[in-house]
Amino acid sequence: MKFNMIFTLCFIASMIGLFNLMGPSFIQALTNTPIHLNREWSLPMVKQGDWSEVARPFDVKEGEEAKSVAVLMYHRILADEDIEPWHYDEKGRLYDTIVRREAFEEQMDYLATQGYVTLNLKEFKQFINGELDIPEKSVLITFDDGFKDNYTVAYPILKRHDFFASIFLITGLVASGDALYLSEDDIIAGADVFEYQSHTDALHEQTETGTPYLLTHDQREVESDLLTSINKLDGRKRAFAYPYGVYDQANLTALDNVGIDLAFTVVYKKADQEVNRLEIPRMGVYPDDGIEEFILKLK
Repeated sequence: MKFNMIFTLCFIASMIGLFNLMGPSFIQALTNTPIHLNREWSLPMVKQGDWSEVARPFDVKEGEEAKSVAVLMYHRILADEDIEPWHYDEKGRLYDTIVRREAFEEQMDYLATQGYVTLNLKEFKQFINGELDIPEKSVLITFDDGFKDNYTVAYPILKRHDFFASIFLITGLVASGDALYLSEDDIIAGADVFEYQSHTDALHEQTETGTPYLLTHDQREVESDLLTSINKLDGRKRAFAYPYGVYDQANLTALDNVGIDLAFTVVYKKADQEVNRLEIPRMGVYPDDGIEEFILKLK
């Protein structure tokens, strides 16, 4: 009886850890806690930071401009005291979507001491298009999903260094009452560091067989979801991140049809001017990455 109880508790803990990897319907089914997509939410009056609309004129000497950029991908940044048993997988490892606050702080400190520039998406787009020379030490920092800890934990660290970053929001979960995700107030307060782009409105889900919704919904449904998400973000169409990093040709067409400028994958390499603007690679940062591994991503 005692063994069965321990086994059951361990199993539940490991399954709850999948929160970090699965969509909202999975969380609801596992915990019996309703998670409602907020169809009415929008931030038409929130002025995303002026900094996100300006491409800085970098003073780059000939021969010293960047040839490629590391686009860093994060999901969650958690303080040690906030890490619970369900944040670990069945082998006792933190899920890949979690980076400890201490490690994130060390990574940002390294960027600062080494003189790295954190790009906004407008600058990155102009670099990709060959319209802007940027310093060799340039990086684009991105977060997926819009977890609350992006504001409560990552924001103060980024702010201290005057760094910029982009958050790809699942807009249907904003202000939904779920404590895991950013609220409207969080988004407003963080707008001097973060710019907000789409990670879908209601299509960050998978079927029971593990197929992402972007592949199971027709093009019109995908376009409708994208437009809903964009409208909630003050009409911004600058960028999109594919849920689970998965997409097909119909998705590329849908993004093009609604006017998305840039779309980000999870292909692990640096981005250069040869990349397709709707298939931009990103380099995930993982819980086991020491500072040496982080530096290698930049190099």
